[in-house]
Amino acid sequence: MNDGALTPNQDAPANQFVVLDILRDLLAFAENPGGMGSYLTRQLREFFGARIVALVQYQDMPGFEPERIIAIHPDRFRHWERMGSLRELISAGRHLSTATLLQAEDPSMESARALQDLGVQTAIAVPLMLGNDAVGCLWAIDLLETIRSADTVQTLAMLSPVVALVLRNATFFESLESEIQVRTRDLTRSERQYRELTEAVPVGIFHLDAKGNHVYANEQWYGITGLHGFDGGAPRFEEFIHPEDRDEAQRVFGQILQTKDSAVTEFRLVRADGQNVWVQTRIVPELDDLGQVTGIIGTMVDTTEKVRLEQAHSFLAQGHWLSTGEDIFKSMARFLAGHLGMDYVCIDRLVGDALEAMTLAVWFDGQFEDNVRYTLKDTPCGAAVGKTVCCFPRGVRHQFPKDQVLQDMNAESYLATTLWGTNGQPIGLIALIGRNPVRDSHFAAATLNLISQCTAPDCLDQRLASRCLPGNPGLAGLVGCAPA
Repeated sequence: MNDGALTPNQDAPANQFVVLDILRDLLAFAENPGGMGSYLTRQLREFFGARIVALVQYQDMPGFEPERIIAIHPDRFRHWERMGSLRELISAGRHLSTATLLQAEDPSMESARALQDLGVQTAIAVPLMLGNDAVGCLWAIDLLETIRSADTVQTLAMLSPVVALVLRNATFFESLESEIQVRTRDLTRSERQYRELTEAVPVGIFHLDAKGNHVYANEQWYGITGLHGFDGGAPRFEEFIHPEDRDEAQRVFGQILQTKDSAVTEFRLVRADGQNVWVQTRIVPELDDLGQVTGIIGTMVDTTEKVRLEQAHSFLAQGHWLSTGEDIFKSMARFLAGHLGMDYVCIDRLVGDALEAMTLAVWFDGQFEDNVRYTLKDTPCGAAVGKTVCCFPRGVRHQFPKDQVLQDMNAESYLATTLWGTNGQPIGLIALIGRNPVRDSHFAAATLNLISQCTAPDCLDQRLASRCLPGNPGLAGLVGCAPA
């Protein structure tokens, strides 16, 4: 392929499972953007054979450079004499919203001159999107001819939502640590300054006495726990910890009292409204002049989104349907209902020129329903076809009054993602309906995008096709293959 044109890659399914492994490992760098960037750029360069791989963060704050290079591999290119041209290329790609193959020979591309100045022919830019916002971009520069393919672009695009989320959280932790170090130098000046500071930082802060009773908590802590102030004696901290995590949390707290060392732990809290949230807590003992522990000061960050993405990756990586023979779509429907807290999940194949849909799996109120064929007109599914993610966080039954399913179940929210065929056309939908509003649309969108990438036929292990049995179409049912 001498012209750099996009062509299919027969190794795409294997490549995408390697990328899933990389995504799983990335979640370990939730507080370390530099470490995450170094790992990601090194892995991608070795796997795809690009000359340079760079991770870039966008910064729209006064006094900061617009594009910050978090990591570049090999590292020697940080001091490259052509770094000016590289930054020009990075800047030229900032308007992109989808993964794109850039070519120096294409004069219509804004990036063509920068590629020519770098002396390279091709690059792939993968914008890191959170909803409609780009938080950065992943660059693979000077590609081998064998990987200039549509499948390579699509495989790298799988990285976008998770890398964007990890990058946002990691840089948040990085800046938070720096800010806390600077601001806490003056905490001893007065109680008033201390409280003003704790209310200003975007993290929960709490102060306990040596017996675990509350002394103080800031407003962010109340937001995480679902409490809003208390008069006199507050409930003991351990009462908010999930019963299954309480023993381990008490062990860590007890260890701090004995060793007088700080610690970091992660556990579940039960909010005042009954919702379970994962939190990461940093705990530092408070010592008197004699070195005795008089209390504990801690910070708390809601890590529910990170933990639940890890759970989604674990579900995909384990692929238990491969060993049990269960229909993959039923397995995914049941998982999504529980994972995203939705009451109704259906996975559909589009039929009739995409004017109708045939369900492949329907999970409703804790059990599977019979498959049906339905028209898309006057339904939110009709509005979702062709969209990466479609979300009606509340009031969906009022927006689609002719959809009887929405009316019968008193639906409040709706989520969906399009499944794409190898020809780039929509072939199916994953749709979820809930009786309650969607709490976190960003997390739901990231999860759906990840699941859809692994449900589309060119992103699934080809072994699944062999599991298509009469009455259980599986993958073949989606791509239109006849059961074996």
